[in-house]
Amino acid sequence: MKLALAMLLLAAPAFVCAFDTEPVSLKTTDDGATISYLVVNKTSQNIVGFEVSTRYLNGGFENLGCSLSVTVKSPSDLNIPGGCSLPKDQTTGKPVRYKSRVTEVRFADGQKWTAP
Repeated sequence: MKLALAMLLLAAPAFVCAFDTEPVSLKTTDDGATISYLVVNKTSQNIVGFEVSTRYLNGGFENLGCSLSVTVKSPSDLNIPGGCSLPKDQTTGKPVRYKSRVTEVRFADGQKWTAP
């Protein structure tokens, strides 16, 4: 039992750190009211889930953001139209600036990539 646990602990970092570079890229678009996300898989492995985080950068929303956790059942699930709302700057009324990133990707073979 101890041997099996030790082997699992030694193998766990390999599951999380098996990628030299980010296995996905994220493309965002917005229509002034909502942010849409497209996760592009840069590997040959099937993605079964991912998490995206968006942080608002100005307009009185600096300490706020939006996060999505998505289960992928088909390739079309990598496209999330209207995933997060885009607030308006409290002074100018224009949409706030934002920064989004993929924070985690889960693969069908059990591997998981977590953003540094």
